[in-house]
Amino acid sequence: MPHIHVIHENAAWLEPLAAALDRQGLPWRDWFLDRGVVDLSRPPPEGVFYNRMSASSHTRDHRYAAELTASVLAWLEAHGRRVVNGGRALDLEISKARQYAALDGAGIRTPATVLVESPDFEPPVDGLHLLQQYIRAPVPLITRAEFIGGRFMYAVEVDTSNGFELCPADQCAVGDAFCPVGPEGVDAPRARFTIIDDIDVALKRRYEAFLAGNDIGVAGIEFITATDGSVYTYDVNTNTNYNPDAEARASRFGMETLARYLGAELSSLRA
Repeated sequence: MPHIHVIHENAAWLEPLAAALDRQGLPWRDWFLDRGVVDLSRPPPEGVFYNRMSASSHTRDHRYAAELTASVLAWLEAHGRRVVNGGRALDLEISKARQYAALDGAGIRTPATVLVESPDFEPPVDGLHLLQQYIRAPVPLITRAEFIGGRFMYAVEVDTSNGFELCPADQCAVGDAFCPVGPEGVDAPRARFTIIDDIDVALKRRYEAFLAGNDIGVAGIEFITATDGSVYTYDVNTNTNYNPDAEARASRFGMETLARYLGAELSSLRA
């Protein structure tokens, strides 16, 4: 029987999706891919394979998880298996330089960026330092547009008043603190993560075309608007998470949508 196979290396980040898959009664399997043996001479199991490997896997002592996943995805794709966020998506997830080249090639503006060599910084895992243009926004705010099945779902405005730890997952936060948008007593507090229904239509279409051109089914794309109105896209996260408090306020639930999408992909295989 074909299953949905979820490839990942972070059990905490998997929990919300696992719960959504279970609620919808979908047959699925957890593939924690950090180390082990994969027999490349044999065909993979049947099903839909959803890649959630993270570029930050090395920070959880899974140093070679991304490299192992790249080999496994190549094996799956060589056998014609349905892979959501396959090898191309992983390549852009783990390399900001290659990600920016792909965005620029799609006509999407990115911050001016140079690769630098310096003893003044802690060496990154790939040995490549990035020095980027600072984008000054008129308000301390970035926007993260979420896509499932390559189509826009919703966007999240993120208040950056207290810094740029922007991971929306529960496990990343010390609490969904409310941040003031003005002097005390003048404006009502604003949640750090706030769901909005739409973004600029032309930008949305460029993002969808970019995802289609790079075989990315699920992603969160982050952008910032400068004081002169220019929009800069600075991150494509193919291992996206959703903020539960923001979703509860908006009655929009990304993991439920993602589970339905994976279920539909599985049904199409059976058909």
